[in-house]
Amino acid sequence: TCADLLRAVGATTDEVGGILGHTPAGAKATSIYGGTQPLDRPRELLAKVREHIPD
Repeated sequence: TCADLLRAVGATTDEVGGILGHTPAGAKATSIYGGTQPLDRPRELLAKVREHIPD
């Protein structure tokens, strides 16, 4: 799954939840749209995941 791939490239549980739109409390990512959190780390993790997906 996407979560498994994210974990395989070093994502924390919180990072996986943030990328997939879930938090431990069950809130969806849409509740934080427009927030101030930088996208650098999610971008880095997703680039690593792409390296694991065959063409």
